[in-house]
Amino acid sequence: MGFLEDLGKKVADAGQKTVQKTKEMSDVVRLESMATKEENRLNQIYGRIGKLYVELHAEDFTEEFSGMIGEAREAAENIRNYRQQIAEVKGARNAVESGNAVSGKCPNCGADIPDDRRFCASCGSPIPQPEAPVAEAEKKFCHNCGAELAADSLFCEKCGKRVS
Repeated sequence: MGFLEDLGKKVADAGQKTVQKTKEMSDVVRLESMATKEENRLNQIYGRIGKLYVELHAEDFTEEFSGMIGEAREAAENIRNYRQQIAEVKGARNAVESGNAVSGKCPNCGADIPDDRRFCASCGSPIPQPEAPVAEAEKKFCHNCGAELAADSLFCEKCGKRVS
């Protein structure tokens, strides 16, 4: 019986050690996760401090910041250029007409809208269309979509509405 008792004691001790190691590892992982979270938070704070400094001192910064501010300006300009290229590739509207922001975004849900769309594919909302300027008295324009009409048109070629 001594052998089985010793074996049982060894198994119980091994089990307790395993439980203790598992708890320690769990604590380490939890603490590492908390430390990483705080590091990320600190980096975000540093980023906000830097952004605020650039905004407040865009023209009167000290010499040690000149390189970084120059890099920040270059990056901001690159971002603007890339966003413009994305809008062009997507065929998004970029004009602002008569107070209606026609920016390539649905005014209801914010989805990208290509130039030739009259309704949002995401939410179905009608897209405001710019009013066509009345340049010449003999020109006719569709009251629904603003497209120029031929003088003898009965229906709009762009949206299909009957011309009044």
